[in-house]
Amino acid sequence: MLRILSYISLIYFITFNACAQMAPANVNSNTSPPDALQIMQQFDFNHDGKISKKEYAVFDGNTGYRAHLSNIYKSLNLEKNDNISLQQYWFIEMVNPTKYQTDLKNYFAYMDKDSDGYISTEEYHSSFQGNYISEFGLLYAEMLDADHNQKISFDEYVNFDFTSIDYPSFHSLDFNNDSFVTMDELNELFSYFKKSW
Repeated sequence: MLRILSYISLIYFITFNACAQMAPANVNSNTSPPDALQIMQQFDFNHDGKISKKEYAVFDGNTGYRAHLSNIYKSLNLEKNDNISLQQYWFIEMVNPTKYQTDLKNYFAYMDKDSDGYISTEEYHSSFQGNYISEFGLLYAEMLDADHNQKISFDEYVNFDFTSIDYPSFHSLDFNNDSFVTMDELNELFSYFKKSW
């Protein structure tokens, strides 16, 4: 059942073409139903022939990783300052890791309201409120605070892997548990779906 739900989730993103402007050319996202190749082309942003957990995390809006990136984008006014769309920015860590690290530093300063070099869990959480999905603020604040001292240091913040959170739907696609979804696995999913239908 979980695999079928994962399939439906993939179909949802292809149908609504969440990141059409970044997809490779000649991908017809209006084809119904999309095949495994189309799904691979939409998700495989770095074109290495497989979908990584990080690539999947951008599309899985339930994890909060996309909210984290969106908060940075909105708070630092990057559309105006860098002339980059929100959808493009969702992939910034993969496309331009140096810029992403710079933006993390700037976002840390933005959240550090009292400029003491630390972000309290309250400061971090409040940065999410009214800004996309606020419920992830407290969750991330607790995870970022590695030493549990009720405040987040710069090192704790910049070194935290925001994609380290578990993605059950990704694991349901990664049949061999190698942290990637390949064409073979997508084809297996389609086969499983057709048999279950």
